[in-house]
Amino acid sequence: MILFTNKSIKLYYITILLILMISPRVFSKEITLQEAVNWGLKNNPSLQELEYNLTKTERELAKIKAGFAWQVDFSGSTLYQQDTDLVLNQFGFTEETKEKGKNLKIGLQGTKLFSSGLTLENNIILNDKLSSIKSENLEDKVDYNLKVTQPIYPINPVELEQEYKKSYNEFLKIKNNLEWQQGIKKIDWLEGYLNILRLKESLDIAKENYDFSKDYLNKILKKQSIKEAGEQQVLIAKIDLKKAEFNLAQNNNKFIEEQQEWLEELGLSRDSQIVLSEDAKYLNNNKEKIYLLKVDQYSKGNLIERIKNCNPKVNSNKLELDLTKKEFKWEKNKNRAKLNLVANYNRLEEEWSIGVNLTQNLFDGGKEELINLDYKDDLDKLENDFQNLMKSLTLKLDKFINKLEEARVNFQEKKLTLDKAKLEKRLLQKQLQDGVITAREFKQKNIELEEALVDFKSAKDQIIISKLRLFYFVGMIKL
Repeated sequence: MILFTNKSIKLYYITILLILMISPRVFSKEITLQEAVNWGLKNNPSLQELEYNLTKTERELAKIKAGFAWQVDFSGSTLYQQDTDLVLNQFGFTEETKEKGKNLKIGLQGTKLFSSGLTLENNIILNDKLSSIKSENLEDKVDYNLKVTQPIYPINPVELEQEYKKSYNEFLKIKNNLEWQQGIKKIDWLEGYLNILRLKESLDIAKENYDFSKDYLNKILKKQSIKEAGEQQVLIAKIDLKKAEFNLAQNNNKFIEEQQEWLEELGLSRDSQIVLSEDAKYLNNNKEKIYLLKVDQYSKGNLIERIKNCNPKVNSNKLELDLTKKEFKWEKNKNRAKLNLVANYNRLEEEWSIGVNLTQNLFDGGKEELINLDYKDDLDKLENDFQNLMKSLTLKLDKFINKLEEARVNFQEKKLTLDKAKLEKRLLQKQLQDGVITAREFKQKNIELEEALVDFKSAKDQIIISKLRLFYFVGMIKL
C-alpha cells in the first residue's frame, strides 16, 4: 500500500508542471520534408477539393455501370373479387352463377442492358386464385416471357453507355488536373522549405550579431567605468545593440510567419516540428532529377510540342474534341434508318417469334442541318480555345525560361559577392593581427560574409526551383 503525504503530492504536481514546461519538441515527433509533403498531398485544401470531385465522379461512374447489371423488380398483389358466369342448366336455360374468391398475382421482371444495345427482358408471373393453387398444377399457373432486342444498324451506344463516356471524360480531366496540381504543389512546398531553411540561417546570424553586440556593449561599459571609453563610444555601442535587437526580432518574426504559412498550406498544425536540413533526402532526390537536364539542348518548338503532350488543359481540350466527334456521330445516327432484331418467347402459350423492325425518318423539319451547324460551331470553338491556350502556354514557357536565366545571373552575382567577402575577410584578418582594426570591425565583416553565404545559397535555391518549374512544365520530369 502506497501512502501519499502532502509533501509528496506537492512534489508530484511540481514535477508534472516542470514536464509540461519543457519544450514541446520533447513530446512531438519531428517531421521530415518527405513526411510533410506526403501529408500535404492528403490534407492540402485545394488538393482535397480535387480529390472530392474525383471521388464523386468515380461514384457517378459506378452508378452508371450498375445500370448495366441485371435490374430485377418484384410485384405482388391480392384481389378479393366475385366472378359471375353464365351457364346452361339441366333444362337448357342459361342462368348466372356467382363465385367469390381471392386472386393472387406475383411477378418478377428482370432487365439486362448491354452497351451494344442488346436488351434482355424476362418476366415470371404467377396469376391464379389461391383456392386453386396446388403443388401438382402450380407449374401450369406460372408464365415465363422472354424478349430480346438487338439494334442491327446503326450501331449506336445506348444512352446509358453515352452517359458513361461523358462522365468518364470528366473523370479523366479531373484526374489529370489533380496529378498536375500535385506536382506544382510539391515544387511550391520545396521552395517554401528552402526559404524557411535560409530564414533560419539568417536568424542564427542575427542572434549571433545580437549576442556579440551585447557583449561588446558590456565591454565598453566596463572601460567607461575605468575611464578608458567615452560617452560617444557607449552611445555607438548602444545604437549597434538596438539595431541588432531590431534585426533579430525582424528575422525571428519573418521566420515564424513563413514557417506557419508553410505548415498551414500543408495542412499541418502550427506547432509541428519540421527537420530543417540541407541534406534532406527528398531535397537531394529532386536535385538529382535536374542535375543532368539542360533546357538549352531543346529548341523552343520542341518544348512546345512536349507541352502539348503533358499539359492537363491541352489534354482536356483533346478529350472534349474526341467526345464532340462521338456525340455528333451518335446524334446523326438517330436520323438514319434503324434496323432492330426482335425476338419473343411465351412459355404458357408455347409461342415464339423473331423478326426485324425497320424505321426511317422521312422528314425532320431541318433538325439534321441544325445538328451539323452545332457540330461545326463546337469544333470551331474548341479549335479557338486550343489556339488561345497554346498562346498562353507559350507565354508561360517564355516566363519560365526568363526566370531561369534571371536566377543564373543572380547566382553569378551572389557568387562574386561571396568571393569578395571571403577576400576581404582574409585581408582584415591580417589587419586584426597587426592591430590595425578592432575585433568588433572584424566581427562585423565576418557577419557580412555569413550573410553573403546565405544569399549565395538562396540564389542557388532559385536555380533549382526555376529548373524544376520549367522541366515539370514541359514534361521532362515527373514529381
